[in-house]
Amino acid sequence: MKVRFTPFARNQFLSALTYIRQDKPSAAVKFRNRAEKILRRLEDLPESGRLIPEFPELPYREVICKQGFNSPPF
Repeated sequence: MKVRFTPFARNQFLSALTYIRQDKPSAAVKFRNRAEKILRRLEDLPESGRLIPEFPELPYREVICKQGFNSPPF
């Protein structure tokens, strides 16, 4: 399975990285690494992503990558 970002999701991801990097560059690297790990898991286990609630009829899946003290380790 190949994982691809929609254009909107790609823009959101890059914007989040830019925002985080302005405050703490090391946190941006950690966030990117965490997202890459989650996306690799999605390639291996495509059903691990959830159906997009707003578009349940579409074959796309989404994952939410949270960063912070309350985030579970992946």
